[in-house]
Amino acid sequence: MRRFWGYFVAALGTLSSMTTLVAFIASPDKSNLSGLCIILYAIVIVVICVAYGIFMTKDIKKIDLYIHPKLSVIVKFGDLFSQKGVVVIPVNEYFDTIVDDKIIAHKTIHGIFIDTYFKDRLPELDSKISSSLDGISFKSVIRKTGKQKIYDLGTCADVEDGQNIYVLVAVTHFDENDKAFVSVEELRNVYMKLFDHLEKMANSRPVYLPLIGAGQSKVPKSPQRLLLFMLNCWEFFKCFSMPAGVNIILHSSIRCKINLLQIEEYYTNNLLK
Repeated sequence: MRRFWGYFVAALGTLSSMTTLVAFIASPDKSNLSGLCIILYAIVIVVICVAYGIFMTKDIKKIDLYIHPKLSVIVKFGDLFSQKGVVVIPVNEYFDTIVDDKIIAHKTIHGIFIDTYFKDRLPELDSKISSSLDGISFKSVIRKTGKQKIYDLGTCADVEDGQNIYVLVAVTHFDENDKAFVSVEELRNVYMKLFDHLEKMANSRPVYLPLIGAGQSKVPKSPQRLLLFMLNCWEFFKCFSMPAGVNIILHSSIRCKINLLQIEEYYTNNLLK
């Protein structure tokens, strides 16, 4: 509702100024304006402002964005795990597989992925992760629980299962209490390494990824800003080529925090081309 009133007031200010200017030019003698005309003018302005406010805050669930000639991006609300193709799963720097609400929370994308597909096949998952990470540098550490190897943020492990290839990407550090965190600067590097990896391995398969950084990574930015940040990374840092396109799947829990219409306007505004 606050967003609606913001657009309403903005439209009211613009239309009021325009109406005043037109009335001044067309009729310098204000006495020619009857009370009925003034009321009608006011009603028309209010109706237009209400319509504009509703239009700008309407709940749209999907937008198609043309980032550059080799990349189109679909942003939509939906279920990441109902997609078929290359699915990105944000994980921690250890590539842990223990879902216990201490190392990995059940409600996170990482936790849901393991609980849904590998709950009774953890040794198989660990083997696939280790095989994919073979040859990639790491740092050994000592932990009471969880894996003992730390990988650089942005490192990717490909896990093939069924019709999908799940790309596990290291997004967050763990502190001494196994709490996840990542800085905005590090998140940008994660995006770039992930995009580079996807470009090399996706081929003709569609790519699906969540809004990386919006979960328990504690990035001090709103989901709207994170989404724009991710899209800007694609646009400005490298001309990535994804033949089958990229799909950003947003969870319904952040619908009230993201205005897809604003994102669409940002990328279709002629001033930005």
